[in-house]
Amino acid sequence: MESGASANNTGNPIGGGEGYTRRVDPAQSQVVRTLDELADALHAADGTPQIIYVDDAATIEIPWALKIPANVTLASGRGLNNSKGALLTRTHDLEDKQLLIVDGPSVRITGIRVWGRDEKTAESPRSRIGVINQEYDRLEIDNCELYGWTHAAIFLGGLDTIGPTASAEIHHCHIHHNQKDGNGYGIAHSKAQSIIVANRFERNRHHIQSTGTAGSNYTASFNTFHARGHKTNSTACDVHGGYDRRDQSDQAGDQFAIQYNDFNVPNSDSEPGDTPLPSAAFYPRGRPSSGAVFSNNACYGYRQPEDAIRQRFHFGNVEAYRNEFNSLKPGWFVSWGGRSPWLRIFTPGDNLVDPGQAAFGRFASFPDRRPNCQLFVRGERVSSSSEAHYWWCLRFRPDSGAFDDRIRLDLHSSPYPVADFLFGDFMAAGSTGILKLQNDRFYITTSLRQWDYVSPVGFSVGVDRSQLQVANVDLDGYTRVVKTEPNSTNGCTKIMTWSSDNTAADGPRNDSQWKLLFEDPSLPSINDIAFADWYGDRISHAMWSDGNEWKAHWSTRPSSKTATLKKWDRPYPLSDLGVGRFFHDRIADVFRIDGNDWLVSRGAREDWIKINTVHATYKPSDFYFVDLDGDGITDILRFGIDERI
Repeated sequence: MESGASANNTGNPIGGGEGYTRRVDPAQSQVVRTLDELADALHAADGTPQIIYVDDAATIEIPWALKIPANVTLASGRGLNNSKGALLTRTHDLEDKQLLIVDGPSVRITGIRVWGRDEKTAESPRSRIGVINQEYDRLEIDNCELYGWTHAAIFLGGLDTIGPTASAEIHHCHIHHNQKDGNGYGIAHSKAQSIIVANRFERNRHHIQSTGTAGSNYTASFNTFHARGHKTNSTACDVHGGYDRRDQSDQAGDQFAIQYNDFNVPNSDSEPGDTPLPSAAFYPRGRPSSGAVFSNNACYGYRQPEDAIRQRFHFGNVEAYRNEFNSLKPGWFVSWGGRSPWLRIFTPGDNLVDPGQAAFGRFASFPDRRPNCQLFVRGERVSSSSEAHYWWCLRFRPDSGAFDDRIRLDLHSSPYPVADFLFGDFMAAGSTGILKLQNDRFYITTSLRQWDYVSPVGFSVGVDRSQLQVANVDLDGYTRVVKTEPNSTNGCTKIMTWSSDNTAADGPRNDSQWKLLFEDPSLPSINDIAFADWYGDRISHAMWSDGNEWKAHWSTRPSSKTATLKKWDRPYPLSDLGVGRFFHDRIADVFRIDGNDWLVSRGAREDWIKINTVHATYKPSDFYFVDLDGDGITDILRFGIDERI
């Protein structure tokens, strides 16, 4: 099945009108032409199924809200013999906020135009709604044109979150020019669920909106969404979160499915951080409690996929796949907490070298000084005649759900790939610094403009980058460089550390020597050791695999002991594993992959538990393990071309 609204299989045209087949026969209906006739017919309805047909040529101005009782079909002939259908509109002094109120289950409104008389974007003194269904089941609105409403053309649900849930099917309508600043919704939801199919949306501030309260759900398929000149910061399919409702929750509704739609929005040539991002196609401002799927949509005019599918404040439970874009490039994907489906969050520009090689930390000082996680990637050569190269530092902001701040960093050096650097707080500066090994010297920068520290010549003779790790093995704030070497006198392997601080807790620094951390006969080489907080004391401890056992060294002192964390019935070498914090207990966990399942051993002490199942097979070495959104839980990131590979 193809992507986008062209896959429409309803048998009727998108937006209704000419060619729509589910029409009502006026000969089988009660035909009305005036306000009095319409009001009398609605008032006389007794709950049994009946059709009230408004004459195709009628224009009826309504000064108060009309209630449509249960089992009533209110109809006209939009699209029949070039008819636009009857026009129901408000008078300029409409007393009520709503024009049409659904007053019972199984109401149908079909073939009618419903006009609110205010198609401007400016603030309006009155907030008005075309059709409202606060609590009833089985509302159907089809083949209608709804436009010019300052609050919403259609509003589903009431303000009472413990009351009944309204439901509706809205299909083959043209919903447009509902675009007042602050509201301006095509279809709005509170506690309601809807199926929205084959409609044409254009020039609404938000085409579909939800307050995100519990019980709020919608499914949208085969629709076309057009911005057509309205503001570029107005999301097509929007879901509010706890921040908007001020209820302190992370919930953004229950369940949403946006599939086989066309999204056409203004394009933006801006770089991250320059101007507001283009209108998102789907933008939950929190976490849908039962999940959301955005798939098989055709998205036009977007600079990059993560501009189309975004999330804000709280993350996860959003799955996006098989969507088409103008130009799909490799990008960064995240699985929030290792538990959510992949979601594309950043597509690097063409000016980046090796964009899939990156580091994460807190490198640069941004003007507002928010300590959000930052992505460090290498840029192009500044000029063909210069050896100077630059790097980008891009900051992820949970309040926008995007990498929308950036700083260019100039480091005058040969073009090292990111993989040749070590990253840590080597100068105890409270930020992530960079260390390179060149000509047997360590070069360290924290300013990210120049190399601030250089170790003596010959300090690291015979050592290369692949033989080094970094770890915070003490509480003094200094990240240590760590290596292993054999002890020829007792057959043990030693872990040696070096710090840039000459008053470090592991002894005065001697630039010509490394300091012993500890030694153990079962220690492997440096690349088979995982440094992490295995005891919840904010210190990185060495952990390794010894046959079927996982072992860890308790503290930073040479006299301390090695303990067994977990015995298994088979070996699990660390080269097949990853490390992160997947629970709110401040202790590191071990991650592994079994086919399509992602498993975690809590604290490296418990049996494997499954946290996710994905659609493709990976290796932990494909991933970066980092707390991107700052919630204390490790997220999993990778670089690739598609959501499923």
